[in-house]
Amino acid sequence: MGLFDFLKKKPAVPARDLRADLKLAGEIFAEIQAETARPVLRYRLEEGEPSLFDSKAGGTPYLARGESWPLDANGASMDLLAQIDCAALAGLPDFPH
Repeated sequence: MGLFDFLKKKPAVPARDLRADLKLAGEIFAEIQAETARPVLRYRLEEGEPSLFDSKAGGTPYLARGESWPLDANGASMDLLAQIDCAALAGLPDFPH
């Protein structure tokens, strides 16, 4: 047997109990989920035109008097990704209102 024949030879794999593997995977998943869970507040975008002060994705942001439009590192105007009205987040503990 040459070196290449040896490398091509598949090692013997011991038989595994698939049910035990799935159970272990489920336990690991549950532990990770329990340790990383964080409170969330779900939202959905609605049709219509929001006011200047409402939460929104895109559009025209509310800028306080005297604030200038945000610029990127090259001096170009940036687009609004999202604006959140924190007063509407009453159901999320430890969050600004």
